[in-house]
Amino acid sequence: MEPFLTIIIGAALGILGFFTAKFWIQPILIYRETKSKIIGRLIYFSDVYEDETSDYLKNKSEENSEIKEIVELNKSRMQEKQLEYRKLSGELMGVIIYLPSWYRLFLLKIRGENPLKVRDELIGLSNSREYKDDQNRKYNIQVLLKVPGWKKLKSPNKPF
Repeated sequence: MEPFLTIIIGAALGILGFFTAKFWIQPILIYRETKSKIIGRLIYFSDVYEDETSDYLKNKSEENSEIKEIVELNKSRMQEKQLEYRKLSGELMGVIIYLPSWYRLFLLKIRGENPLKVRDELIGLSNSREYKDDQNRKYNIQVLLKVPGWKKLKSPNKPF
């Protein structure tokens, strides 16, 4: 009878461990990975925005082929930025849905993270074209994700 009890307890613990890993630990790890992707993309696209200089270059691009190449490159990077931020926003929403309730309701609130607002800021960032708006939204995302090492940054304007 003792070996049978050992097998039952072992199987029960194995199943419990599987479900814990699959439904609690894995979604949290995916959330952290998505958070890292967002931070990486904020840095990667930090130089992509439109401003008065872009308008000036568009007007001059008809006269100079080198300027035309720069304008086209900036335009393609803007499109890439828009698509990437929208994709990350969707990824983040998909991850949030599968986070354990206790993690969403308690741990994220204790940490001060707000991934739902980050999602909104990412959508806004994909639509923004001005430097100042980009910087404000990036700052808000950094604050909302509690990115370590960026606590000392000052807001370009007031966040939120």
